[in-house]
Amino acid sequence: MIEKWELAHFPFEKDPLRFKARVRGTEEDLKDLISKLPVECGKPFVTLSQDYDWAFYLYKLDDAANAKALGVFRGFSPNGTVVDSPAALHLEKELPPMLEDVLEATAKSFLKSGYESKMKEDISVQSRQAPSPEVAEKPQQM
Repeated sequence: MIEKWELAHFPFEKDPLRFKARVRGTEEDLKDLISKLPVECGKPFVTLSQDYDWAFYLYKLDDAANAKALGVFRGFSPNGTVVDSPAALHLEKELPPMLEDVLEATAKSFLKSGYESKMKEDISVQSRQAPSPEVAEKPQQM
């Protein structure tokens, strides 16, 4: 069940009609919602917001498609808001949207680069290089 949603205009150079949607609900309902939207959507990702579970982008959402998209969102849950500007988001409750995007992209980059497995490998190498307690020098007694 989609508990609530938020849709904000989030333009960038290549797509001035891009919007960002944030949703609180199950992954299955999210997939169902995205399949019914009238425009191309980006891959959903876990958002850093405490109020929402998922976020995704809607591309080239002109006025006609926007009206249809709002109908789809409202069909899933009447508890939704349309944010006129990303700056209008409640910043005291969450990270600024652009910072949230940067942190999410960084986290994805770490995951793709195998950062966690690299750290485990480094720790394993370090533990093999550390002297064992039996080999470590004992303090001299006086």
